[in-house]
Amino acid sequence: MSFISRFPLAVGLLAAALLSAVSFVIVPCLPNTPDNVAYISMASGDYNSTPAPYRFRLLAPTLAGRLPMLPANALRAVTVASLFIVYLLALKLCASLGMDLRSSLLALALFFSSRTNLFTYYNPFLTDALGLVILFALTIAFLSNKALPFTVIACLGVWNRETALFIAPAWLLTRRWKQGIGITAIVIVAFLLPRMFGPPTSSYALYIHNGVSQSTHSFSLSGLITAVIQSWQGMWLLAIGAFAAIPRRLKIVALALTTGALASSCLVTDHERMFSILAPIMVPCAAFMIERALHHSSRLIIFLIVSLSIITFLFGLGTSYVYQSVSDPVRHKLIAFIALLSFAICGYITFASSKDADIPSRLDIPPAELSAQ
Repeated sequence: MSFISRFPLAVGLLAAALLSAVSFVIVPCLPNTPDNVAYISMASGDYNSTPAPYRFRLLAPTLAGRLPMLPANALRAVTVASLFIVYLLALKLCASLGMDLRSSLLALALFFSSRTNLFTYYNPFLTDALGLVILFALTIAFLSNKALPFTVIACLGVWNRETALFIAPAWLLTRRWKQGIGITAIVIVAFLLPRMFGPPTSSYALYIHNGVSQSTHSFSLSGLITAVIQSWQGMWLLAIGAFAAIPRRLKIVALALTTGALASSCLVTDHERMFSILAPIMVPCAAFMIERALHHSSRLIIFLIVSLSIITFLFGLGTSYVYQSVSDPVRHKLIAFIALLSFAICGYITFASSKDADIPSRLDIPPAELSAQ
């Protein structure tokens, strides 16, 4: 029995801690942007002068404000701690779906090397990382059919980032749709509370109007498609390959989050970042495909995934000093090379997994039944 099999919890904790610590030390931080300034101001206790929609995203800045350090450093600490929890929840999600730990760790490595994850280290002053914690926790609660924890987490989540609102209606597509109406209504009320009774601030409706106008004015279909592809690169192939096999409830989550990502893209110009919310779908789908591919060529698969993770980490968009120190033409070549490498490796994993399509999998077994086994 391997060390991974004997000590799964220790391995998971070690992997999550290592990824978080190395990224915290190595990845350079983005200079201040209007978004960053707003959240740093909130972390310092100034909520009244912060415009919409930032001032309604209370959770991460409030947690940061309780830490005994400078507001910017506190927000960065909340982000790194959140990503540590995200990695643990990603492993738990895969385990609840019957994936073995080795495949889950390799899927985590792919997630770690994705542009969406590394950008969170590059700009750690946003609410994105804590938002991913919320989404993973909501997905696990939804798959486990735990309505009360789901409702509580969702209510907290909408006070951190609006993305938690997208997954709440997922209950409406289950057999417990009446319960889903109540859950959705409670989450919507929680979403509206700070907007209705908080201190006066710039209009949220005006923000939405301006966002739609700006996005429509600068909209480019080719730009949107490019951003969507770049967000997860080759992992899209793994998600497509595994989609037919995943449980119906996970498909509902995928539908809800994809709809939310597309809707968010109508309000912003950084479309790629909006698709980071698909992480709770991408990781288990990748683990499923990797688990099957490992039966075909385990050492090669492991080598390819680890190599991709290292290369992306060292030369990825915005997350390395190498990328920042080269000229724009070289940057474009780096982006293209990493994207092609990601598609090539994930394409090979998809091909290898198809050779063992007859291997029994527990992915389609409900989590409640898995826990009873």
